[in-house]
Amino acid sequence: EEPPPSVYRSCALADGRVLAGGYGAPGDPNLKNERIYDPASDSWKELADESGVVWGNGVMCRLLSNGKTLVISSGTRSKVFDASTEQWSDFPGFPVEYRGKFLTELTDGTLVTAVESAQGNPDEVMILRANATEWEALANWPVADSPINNYMRFWVCGASEFCTWGTSGGTKYNAQTNQPVALQAPRFGAPGAFIEDSSGVYLGLTTRGVAQYTAATDSWSEVTPRPFGCLAMTLEPVTKDILCAHNYISRFER
Repeated sequence: EEPPPSVYRSCALADGRVLAGGYGAPGDPNLKNERIYDPASDSWKELADESGVVWGNGVMCRLLSNGKTLVISSGTRSKVFDASTEQWSDFPGFPVEYRGKFLTELTDGTLVTAVESAQGNPDEVMILRANATEWEALANWPVADSPINNYMRFWVCGASEFCTWGTSGGTKYNAQTNQPVALQAPRFGAPGAFIEDSSGVYLGLTTRGVAQYTAATDSWSEVTPRPFGCLAMTLEPVTKDILCAHNYISRFER
């Protein structure tokens, strides 16, 4: 079924349904109804409990480990949605207006995102530590090695650590010690996706195929041949074969 015309951003829910948030155009203060799409029945329904937020066009969302879905729009407006009760609740927003695209949750519940300012403030890497009530800008971020922009993606690469790579190198940041470490860049191109393969070993989807990263030695090795390119990657649960999506689904048997 076609989505209603006011739907802008879709967010995953813990039960397999999709939360669709409406948006207000610049100068339009009117609330747009939020809806839920159920793939099983191919149907939409409006929520009885609406967020009360006019979502801007800078919405980002994340299905959290506690089963709730976090939605952040234009920085200072944040809510979490509980699919089991279909209820909204408040969540800490950024201290000033920021725009972001990707949220990463570390294993201890800490949230991290790269954002750009909407009001001339410096671009920042923002973090909300587990059980904290306020976001904070990361200290000691190595701007020279990894310039901040809101297209940056972070991946979990340790108990309290996250990593990012560019074309010339990468950075691993420890959220507990606030210390960054420079990382080796894969010779296959910066990874566009990053998943854990086994303890301390990760798979990165690069422009030339899938590469393996070993955290203990900060080293990369090639896993798939160069022609094996794809846009999204996951592991088959039983065999751990690599599944890649492009115009079709490919399986790389390991």
